[in-house]
Amino acid sequence: MTNVLVVNKNGTIEETVIELDKMYTVCDYKSNKDFEHIHTYDNYEIYGKTKGKPDNENKYVFPNLNKEIYGKICIVKKNDNLTMNEWCKFYEITEKNDTELTFEDYEPE
Repeated sequence: MTNVLVVNKNGTIEETVIELDKMYTVCDYKSNKDFEHIHTYDNYEIYGKTKGKPDNENKYVFPNLNKEIYGKICIVKKNDNLTMNEWCKFYEITEKNDTELTFEDYEPE
């Protein structure tokens, strides 16, 4: 059993304990169809669905992630338990670094 975070459709977050092979069930999905790994931040992995109805779009904003995610989302720490406090600290640092880029920091490809 592993501690993970579940992001509700309205953007609120809850801590829960699950078996990782049943992660989709904590997000209220009947099967793992279209439930996929969406993104990785350092040791944190984001799982959810990138297909869905427009009225089911998740409102949570992840830094540096420009994908639409639908329904509930699961945030997992690789090989460890994840707490709300740890994620909030990571999110704050990541978001701050994302929003404080200056023109000099930007290098066009």
